[in-house]
Parts: sequence; C-alpha cells; structure tokens
Amino acid sequence: MKKQMISTLRFAATGLLIAVVTLAACSQLWAADPADPAEQLLSAYQAYQQAYKEECEGNSTEALKNYRVAESLLVDITTKDPEYQKLVIGYRLKKTREGVARLQASGGADSSPSIHRPAANPGA
Repeated sequence: MKKQMISTLRFAATGLLIAVVTLAACSQLWAADPADPAEQLLSAYQAYQQAYKEECEGNSTEALKNYRVAESLLVDITTKDPEYQKLVIGYRLKKTREGVARLQASGGADSSPSIHRPAANPGA
C-alpha cells in the first residue's frame, strides 16, 4: 500500500512538473511584443480588413475609424523602422489611404484629414 502511494505521488509530481515547464515555455510564445513591427503590421492588416468589411456593409463611420487605426499603425512602423518591409508597408498605406479618400469623397463619414506623412517609397 505504501509503495503504491509513493508511486502515485511521484506520478502526480512528474505530471505537475511537465505542466509547469510546458506552460513556461509557451508563455514566451504568448507574450508578443505590441511594439514589434510584425505585430503592428498584422494589427494594421486586420484593422484594414475590418474597415473594408464595414465599408461594404455601409458603416462609414466605423470603417473610417478602422482605416485610420491601420494608417496610424503603418505610419508608426515607418517612423520606428523605415527599412522594415518597405514595399508591403507602402502598398498597405496606399490601399488604406484610398479607403479613407473613398469615404471622405462619399461624404458619409468624418472628412477630417487623415495622417499625411510620406509613405515608404516602394520603388526604392
């Protein structure tokens, strides 16, 4: 009986140790740095996609808000790291600003100017 109890305790302790080690290793993957340009680019892309969806559904105010979030993130990336994914950032800024311009031209949303900073030169 005593041997069985010791064996059970060892098994439980081993299982707990494995769980703790696995959790510690995975926490590094879960703790993404929001200032990481790759994370910002992903967030900008997701904001753009949401804005486009809202624009198609006729929700101009929310669409414009999300286009501006995307634009702000993209401009932030180019400010912090001008060489990071220049072609991709330039393209994304262009498409995002086209969305803002479409909404402003339609008059269905706030017409205050968007962020006008020079985009990364995709041809360079």
